[in-house]
Amino acid sequence: MAGLPDLRVLDLAGIQRNFEALQRDLNTLRNRHVVPRSFTTATRPAAASSTGTVIYVTDGAPGSRFQGSDGATWVSLG
Repeated sequence: MAGLPDLRVLDLAGIQRNFEALQRDLNTLRNRHVVPRSFTTATRPAAASSTGTVIYVTDGAPGSRFQGSDGATWVSLG
């Protein structure tokens, strides 16, 4: 077909560059720490709109500062 590239020709150098970039990105993600957003009990977002979200509650009782939303309520993660 006119105007379309020949997909049978592989750009091996391009594939290698993309693979190396992907490896760098994965290594960067692997070496990062997850830092949840901080809220007070009064400023937490609604649990219903935050399903699967983990937050840090600055004024939470010891042992319940990390909390996760199950879609209905904020649950202490210990």
